[in-house]
Amino acid sequence: LLLLAIFMVSAYAQNGVSTPVSRYGFGQLSDMTIGRSAAMGGASLGLRAGQEINIANPASYSAVDSLTFLVDAGLSIENTNYSNGKIKLNNKSGSFDYLAMQFRAFRKLGMAFGFTPFSKIGYSFGEQQNSIEDQYGIVTPGTTYTGEGGITKAFLGLGWNPFAGFSIGMNGEFLFGNMSHTVSNAYSDTNVFSNVRSYTAKISSFNMNFGAQYELPLGKVDKLTVGATFNPGHAINNDAYRKDYLLNAASDATEGATTDTIKNAFEMPTSYGFGLTYQHNRKLTVSADFSIQKWADCKYPMSTTSSTGTGTFESRTGFLADRKKVSVGMEYVPNLMSRNFLKRVRYRA
Repeated sequence: LLLLAIFMVSAYAQNGVSTPVSRYGFGQLSDMTIGRSAAMGGASLGLRAGQEINIANPASYSAVDSLTFLVDAGLSIENTNYSNGKIKLNNKSGSFDYLAMQFRAFRKLGMAFGFTPFSKIGYSFGEQQNSIEDQYGIVTPGTTYTGEGGITKAFLGLGWNPFAGFSIGMNGEFLFGNMSHTVSNAYSDTNVFSNVRSYTAKISSFNMNFGAQYELPLGKVDKLTVGATFNPGHAINNDAYRKDYLLNAASDATEGATTDTIKNAFEMPTSYGFGLTYQHNRKLTVSADFSIQKWADCKYPMSTTSSTGTGTFESRTGFLADRKKVSVGMEYVPNLMSRNFLKRVRYRA
């Protein structure tokens, strides 16, 4: 298990994303959904089952029984088509996404731990402008945008069932990773110096995620589970760097490098969510969630341009927007006890 965990962390070098959207904020955000909940549209806060790991709500860990040790690993493959006017591009990528394990620690107490992505950054695109004539002759200027990196989340959680029907849980999370964004104003003639600006940061921070679930019987074969989670926002005591320099692509020489630094440049949002799961006769499961992350309240470093044309590098609120999400999913299994394989298959949407 330790070797598998080490392999997964090293595999994050291939983060499995290629989208211009990851240029903004911490990148393309991932959800705390794996396995069953990922196949149900991300609906997870009310899901509770002893044979499934649900890391989105740590209160669910207490459902695991004493004879069970669960291991869940995930792989993603992405095929993306881009178009910008007459220009079209296809990109394929993949990654080993997550690893999670769950077991019974003590009576009424379940434990889970593992790794999962928090965000992914990966893009490379650009644009060309009209050719111009200068001392080097006729050259074509253009701008390229590239980015890579992302943030990984390592977690250790406990779920406790203090009395029948009610459970609470907590995940302790460690966030770590690197972010790199580069904007380059280059020319078709590699002897012409290009203007390059890079933004870099190294992220490391601790986080807490709290959850609760309550099971309400609705007769002999039906039940309703209510779930809720809360994640307090906090400051990230990491710095952000902006570096400007001139680059000669022909000789790989640089000139005039300047670096701006912002201390304690980042914050993580306060977030909360609510979910309902209805289960009928161990055959039909329907789940729905609503969650919100208060990114608008978080400070984030950005370059800004004033009315006079001068640029600043500052970290403040207002650069990011809140993220609101509604997830709905269902699962149907014809007959769990059937000897017919197709009747035991769980169909999810």
